[in-house]
Amino acid sequence: MTGRGKGKYMYKNQLREEGEIFLRSEMKKYFPNNEIMYIV
Repeated sequence: MTGRGKGKYMYKNQLREEGEIFLRSEMKKYFPNNEIMYIV
C-alpha cells in the first residue's frame, strides 16, 4: 500500500486489479443475480 496523505492509503494498481477480479468472482458465486456498480 502507498500513502496518499492524511490517513489515506491506496493499493498498488496490479494488486488492486487482482483483488477486484477475485471479489467480483466471489460475489458472482454467492449473489449471481446482483450487479456490482463500482469498487472503490
